[in-house]
Amino acid sequence: MIYYIHGYRSGPDSRKGRLFRKALNACCIRYWYGRPEDIVVSDCLERIYHAIKGDRDVVLIGSSFGGFLAVSTAFRCSSVKKLFLLNPVVIPLSVDIDGYCGIPKRILKDMVDRKFFEEKLDAEVFILRGVDDAVVPSSWVLSFAMAQEAVVYFLHDDHVFTKNLGKLPDIISKFI
Repeated sequence: MIYYIHGYRSGPDSRKGRLFRKALNACCIRYWYGRPEDIVVSDCLERIYHAIKGDRDVVLIGSSFGGFLAVSTAFRCSSVKKLFLLNPVVIPLSVDIDGYCGIPKRILKDMVDRKFFEEKLDAEVFILRGVDDAVVPSSWVLSFAMAQEAVVYFLHDDHVFTKNLGKLPDIISKFI
Protein backbone atom coordinates (compact mmCIF):
# COMPACT_ATOMS: atom_id res chain seq x y z
CA MET A 1 0.00 0.00 0.00
CA ILE A 2 1.11 3.57 -0.67
CA TYR A 3 1.00 6.09 2.18
CA TYR A 4 1.55 9.84 2.01
CA ILE A 5 3.14 11.74 4.91
CA HIS A 6 2.63 15.49 4.57
CA GLY A 7 4.96 18.32 5.48
CA TYR A 8 5.26 20.45 8.60
CA ARG A 9 2.70 23.16 7.82
CA SER A 10 0.54 20.94 5.65
CA GLY A 11 -2.00 18.17 6.10
CA PRO A 12 -3.38 15.00 4.56
CA ASP A 13 -5.96 17.01 2.61
CA SER A 14 -3.40 19.35 1.05
CA ARG A 15 -3.03 19.61 -2.73
CA LYS A 16 -0.34 16.91 -2.66
CA GLY A 17 -2.43 14.72 -0.40
CA ARG A 18 -5.47 14.97 -2.67
CA LEU A 19 -3.31 14.43 -5.75
CA PHE A 20 -1.62 11.29 -4.37
CA ARG A 21 -4.94 9.96 -3.08
CA LYS A 22 -6.53 10.36 -6.51
CA ALA A 23 -3.61 9.41 -8.79
CA LEU A 24 -1.88 6.72 -6.69
CA ASN A 25 -4.68 5.60 -4.38
CA ALA A 26 -2.46 6.64 -1.47
CA CYS A 27 -3.63 6.62 2.11
CA CYS A 28 -2.85 10.06 3.54
CA ILE A 29 -1.74 9.83 7.17
CA ARG A 30 -2.68 12.51 9.71
CA TYR A 31 0.20 12.35 12.15
CA TRP A 32 -0.64 15.43 14.21
CA TYR A 33 -3.63 17.39 15.42
CA GLY A 34 -3.10 20.95 16.52
CA ARG A 35 -0.50 23.59 15.82
CA PRO A 36 2.68 22.55 13.99
CA GLU A 37 4.91 24.22 16.60
CA ASP A 38 3.46 21.85 19.23
CA ILE A 39 4.50 18.71 17.35
CA VAL A 40 6.15 15.94 19.32
CA VAL A 41 8.20 13.84 16.89
CA SER A 42 7.83 10.58 18.84
CA ASP A 43 4.03 10.98 18.86
CA CYS A 44 4.00 11.57 15.09
CA LEU A 45 6.10 8.47 14.49
CA GLU A 46 3.81 6.41 16.71
CA ARG A 47 0.72 7.51 14.72
CA ILE A 48 2.44 6.68 11.42
CA TYR A 49 3.56 3.30 12.72
CA HIS A 50 0.01 2.44 13.79
CA ALA A 51 -1.35 3.54 10.39
CA ILE A 52 0.94 1.14 8.50
CA LYS A 53 1.01 -1.66 11.08
CA GLY A 54 -0.04 -4.96 9.56
CA ASP A 55 0.84 -3.94 6.00
CA ARG A 56 3.77 -6.04 4.72
CA ASP A 57 4.59 -4.08 1.57
CA VAL A 58 4.68 -0.39 2.44
CA VAL A 59 5.57 2.46 0.09
CA LEU A 60 5.96 5.81 1.85
CA ILE A 61 5.86 9.19 0.13
CA GLY A 62 7.15 11.87 2.49
CA SER A 63 7.23 15.58 1.76
CA SER A 64 9.69 17.88 3.58
CA PHE A 65 9.21 17.18 7.33
CA GLY A 66 7.14 14.19 6.20
CA GLY A 67 10.28 12.95 4.44
CA PHE A 68 12.10 12.96 7.76
CA LEU A 69 9.19 11.06 9.33
CA ALA A 70 9.17 8.56 6.43
CA VAL A 71 12.88 7.83 6.87
CA SER A 72 12.50 7.45 10.64
CA THR A 73 9.59 5.09 10.08
CA ALA A 74 11.57 3.01 7.57
CA PHE A 75 14.38 2.56 10.10
CA ARG A 76 11.83 1.27 12.61
CA CYS A 77 9.64 -0.83 10.35
CA SER A 78 11.01 -3.49 7.99
CA SER A 79 7.76 -3.61 6.02
CA VAL A 80 8.71 -0.29 4.38
CA LYS A 81 10.03 -1.38 0.98
CA LYS A 82 10.27 1.96 -0.87
CA LEU A 83 10.61 5.59 0.13
CA PHE A 84 9.80 8.53 -2.13
CA LEU A 85 11.09 11.68 -0.48
CA LEU A 86 10.09 15.11 -1.77
CA ASN A 87 12.67 17.69 -0.68
CA PRO A 88 13.12 15.87 2.64
CA VAL A 89 14.34 17.62 5.77
CA VAL A 90 17.25 15.32 6.58
CA ILE A 91 19.68 17.15 8.84
CA PRO A 92 23.37 16.15 8.80
CA LEU A 93 25.10 15.89 12.17
CA SER A 94 27.46 18.75 11.29
CA VAL A 95 24.64 21.30 10.87
CA ASP A 96 24.19 24.03 13.46
CA ILE A 97 20.41 23.92 13.89
CA ASP A 98 20.47 27.32 15.61
CA GLY A 99 20.77 28.89 12.17
CA TYR A 100 17.81 27.04 10.64
CA CYS A 101 14.45 28.82 10.58
CA GLY A 102 10.93 27.54 10.08
CA ILE A 103 10.76 24.72 12.63
CA PRO A 104 11.22 25.25 16.39
CA LYS A 105 14.62 24.28 17.75
CA ARG A 106 13.02 21.73 20.13
CA ILE A 107 11.65 19.82 17.12
CA LEU A 108 14.84 20.21 15.07
CA LYS A 109 16.86 18.61 17.88
CA ASP A 110 14.62 15.54 17.65
CA MET A 111 15.19 15.43 13.88
CA VAL A 112 18.96 15.05 13.97
CA ASP A 113 19.60 11.33 13.66
CA ARG A 114 23.01 9.74 13.15
CA LYS A 115 21.44 6.64 11.55
CA PHE A 116 20.32 8.64 8.52
CA PHE A 117 23.94 9.14 7.49
CA GLU A 118 25.69 6.13 9.02
CA GLU A 119 23.30 3.19 8.53
CA LYS A 120 21.84 1.92 5.29
CA LEU A 121 18.08 1.46 5.08
CA ASP A 122 16.70 -1.84 3.80
CA ALA A 123 14.18 0.09 1.69
CA GLU A 124 14.85 1.53 -1.76
CA VAL A 125 15.15 5.32 -1.52
CA PHE A 126 14.08 7.74 -4.24
CA ILE A 127 14.41 11.49 -3.80
CA LEU A 128 12.65 14.14 -5.86
CA ARG A 129 14.65 17.32 -5.46
CA GLY A 130 13.58 20.81 -6.48
CA VAL A 131 16.78 22.57 -7.49
CA ASP A 132 15.24 25.93 -6.53
CA ASP A 133 14.25 24.76 -3.03
CA ALA A 134 15.00 27.62 -0.65
CA VAL A 135 13.88 25.68 2.45
CA VAL A 136 16.07 22.56 2.60
CA PRO A 137 19.74 22.98 1.59
CA SER A 138 20.86 20.77 -1.29
CA SER A 139 23.94 19.71 0.68
CA TRP A 140 21.68 18.06 3.29
CA VAL A 141 19.71 16.11 0.71
CA LEU A 142 22.74 15.07 -1.32
CA SER A 143 24.66 13.96 1.77
CA PHE A 144 21.71 11.80 2.79
CA ALA A 145 21.28 10.51 -0.79
CA MET A 146 24.91 9.39 -0.91
CA ALA A 147 24.69 7.67 2.48
CA GLN A 148 21.56 5.80 1.38
CA GLU A 149 22.65 5.16 -2.22
CA ALA A 150 19.39 6.82 -3.26
CA VAL A 151 18.14 7.59 -6.74
CA VAL A 152 17.80 11.38 -7.03
CA TYR A 153 15.48 12.94 -9.59
CA PHE A 154 16.06 16.68 -10.07
CA LEU A 155 13.32 19.08 -11.12
CA HIS A 156 13.62 22.79 -11.83
CA ASP A 157 11.18 23.71 -9.10
CA ASP A 158 10.77 25.04 -5.58
CA HIS A 159 10.23 23.36 -2.22
CA VAL A 160 6.55 22.54 -2.80
CA PHE A 161 6.96 21.66 -6.51
CA THR A 162 4.77 24.51 -7.68
CA LYS A 163 5.56 23.97 -11.38
CA ASN A 164 5.68 20.16 -11.43
CA LEU A 165 3.12 19.12 -8.85
CA GLY A 166 0.90 17.37 -11.39
CA LYS A 167 3.86 15.35 -12.71
CA LEU A 168 4.84 13.87 -9.34
CA PRO A 169 2.49 10.85 -9.47
CA ASP A 170 3.78 9.87 -12.92
CA ILE A 171 7.38 10.19 -11.80
CA ILE A 172 6.75 8.12 -8.69
CA SER A 173 4.78 5.51 -10.66
CA LYS A 174 7.83 4.78 -12.81
CA PHE A 175 9.68 3.48 -9.74
CA ILE A 176 6.90 1.67 -7.85
